[in-house]
Amino acid sequence: MPEFDEIISQFNEEHPEIEVVPLTVPFSQMRQQIISTHSVGQIADVIGLNMPWTQEFIELGILEPLEHYLINEKTLNINNLVQAPMEKINGHSWMVPVTAHPFLFYFNKALFKEAGLEPKAPKTWDELKDYAIKLTKPEKNQYGYSICMSLQGACNGPIIEMYPLLYTAGGRTVKNEKPNLTSPEVIETLEYINELESLGVIAPGTLSKQEQQKIEEFANGRVAMMIDSMPIITVLQTKNPDLDFGVAPVPIKIKMAARNHGWEIGIARKSKNKEAAWTFISWLVSAKINGKFAEKLASYPVT
Repeated sequence: MPEFDEIISQFNEEHPEIEVVPLTVPFSQMRQQIISTHSVGQIADVIGLNMPWTQEFIELGILEPLEHYLINEKTLNINNLVQAPMEKINGHSWMVPVTAHPFLFYFNKALFKEAGLEPKAPKTWDELKDYAIKLTKPEKNQYGYSICMSLQGACNGPIIEMYPLLYTAGGRTVKNEKPNLTSPEVIETLEYINELESLGVIAPGTLSKQEQQKIEEFANGRVAMMIDSMPIITVLQTKNPDLDFGVAPVPIKIKMAARNHGWEIGIARKSKNKEAAWTFISWLVSAKINGKFAEKLASYPVT
């Protein structure tokens, strides 16, 4: 990715004593790549992380605890960073945030017009259901809504599809540091998604679909509405420059809420260059550099 390579080149110029060599892999292969390279002792010093992998990576001994670096950091104000990724698990902090982005509601304006709807996003769950019914035309292989809930890695179905809706219902899956999976709000959200599925307004393949497939459906005009993260705006513009789409807040049940997600970064426990790895991490999340980095990735800065 040219934008990332530009950032790496800047670091290498400013830190001639350290050379960072980027290694990129598709998201679908990333988790397994990290596990495999760790097992044979060839893992990268700095690891890009997806938070749902955290507990597994801790149990496998992949991650280095970061307290030493966080406590002794002199140039970076740790308190200014987004704090959630640094919350302690098993008594340690394992990662710092590097990007942040909200989940948005995407809608195809052209399909809305064809269905006799104003090209404005639905504002509530009830409106979303009503719009999805009107926008579904199975004979044309066109559906009102699409979700990806593949049971195969590396799909993040619940994060993408369930949490943004759940938050607008005032719910959480964790409460007082304990699982909250049987709360009324969680059940209501799952029942709502199931209702859309039962109505036939969700594009087929929900349980086998990965995020990339859902994005392709939307980009090709086969799906009228979906929820996804902010950087997908750039992806859609690249895939189909002529696509007439809009973005809006996620339709609400009882209140406006935004699910924010992002990428985190950590140090490999087997790294032989941990101090250099932290030098790069602290530089990347510094206010000046992280703002530039986030802009290139169509995300929000974390500091």
